[in-house]
Amino acid sequence: MYFKDPTKIPLEIVLASADNTDGQIITVVKDIQEAEIVLGVLEKGSHGVMLTPNGIIDARELGQLCRKANNLEVSLEELEVTKISHIGMGERACVDTCSNFAKDEGILIGSYSQGMILVSSETHPLPYMPTRPFRVNAGAIHSYLVSSVSQTNYLSELSSGHKVLGVNCDGKAREIVVGRMKIEE
Repeated sequence: MYFKDPTKIPLEIVLASADNTDGQIITVVKDIQEAEIVLGVLEKGSHGVMLTPNGIIDARELGQLCRKANNLEVSLEELEVTKISHIGMGERACVDTCSNFAKDEGILIGSYSQGMILVSSETHPLPYMPTRPFRVNAGAIHSYLVSSVSQTNYLSELSSGHKVLGVNCDGKAREIVVGRMKIEE
């Protein structure tokens, strides 16, 4: 499909109307940046994109983008917390994203770059405050988080525009854009 206007609202309408029907929607894009947007519309995206590359680099980047859009999955294992110890106070980070998390979704966070835990988003109601489904109370600023399938960052390194990996309890993952970082004492 080719859309003459730069807005993605017509594509959203087509994708919503065609949901759970046979066939695939392939969208014509002008560059890699538009391909990334089209593949993420309505959190599902077009089934594919058609791009006339300006060179081998565009073709390579498009291939990487399509593989990433289709293969985001993380292997998770259940664990049991056996002890909690108070070690003192410090600064903590809240990750406010540009997307709402589902109830079983959060961010993988830990003190080491391997062996992290899935920290739930603020999607579960509490009696003293409203839910904030776009937020994860991530923990101490020294902690690592998974920012892509193969990359970690310190919480203290994140800022607006960074991407993090949102993961659900089944290991299905998606990239989510950070809107802001909130550091509290």
